Amino acid sequence: MKVLVPINNRSDVYHNNLFKAPHFALYIIDSTEFNVYCTLKDVMENPYYSLDENSQVSANKYGICDSENCTIQHLNEHIILSQQMADCDYILADHFCDTIIKALNDKGINIYKISPFLQSSDAAIKNFLLGVSIANTIQNIHFKT
Repeated sequence: MKVLVPINNRSDVYHNNLFKAPHFALYIIDSTEFNVYCTLKDVMENPYYSLDENSQVSANKYGICDSENCTIQHLNEHIILSQQMADCDYILADHFCDTIIKALNDKGINIYKISPFLQSSDAAIKNFLLGVSIANTIQNIHFKT
């Protein structure tokens, strides 16, 4: 499985709109019967990081694009970025716009929402693996009253 995490630098999770993340950390996750192995394969530059921060952004929304005023060019930028991520299975992110969700879903990439308190990409990956593991193994949840 390939998992992408938006990051500020080599290890700090970028929590604003994933489209504006400076970098992306690509992790490869392999598992055996008893172990899970996680490897940081690459740190990739985001070609859209240096774009004007105010061009398509709504104020006070973590850098989320304003879909009502979004230009065709900006919509295409989302699609192009999603094509560059096309070999990933998941992207872990805190904030994202509807346009990038659609572009990623069209490529078969799932977004896994991460908590804002996770600061390192390693912690985000561990949180993701734990969440997926629990979701896949728990059959029934019962509440006692």
